[in-house]
Amino acid sequence: MAVSEFASLPPLERIRRYLQLAHEARQEAEHTDGRVRQSYLLMAGRWEDLAVTTVAAIMRDLPSDMGAFKDPFAQTQNPQDVYRLHRRWTVM
Repeated sequence: MAVSEFASLPPLERIRRYLQLAHEARQEAEHTDGRVRQSYLLMAGRWEDLAVTTVAAIMRDLPSDMGAFKDPFAQTQNPQDVYRLHRRWTVM
């Protein structure tokens, strides 16, 4: 998927796609070792960072009277937390 294709996706779909790519990179890392494994894990981390950045942008743009909806995400500072939330949502 080209960068322009990501930009054309709605934000929530973009987050879903970033997390999907992170998950796929982690799966690939399980089947490799050494530098290749590290590269896959680095890629996964970068995809998760993009997901977190997109979530933060969405939350920042919410009207101030929706602050109650911001609290659960305010604690999501670590990309791994977003990844864990994604795994929980997709398993349900």
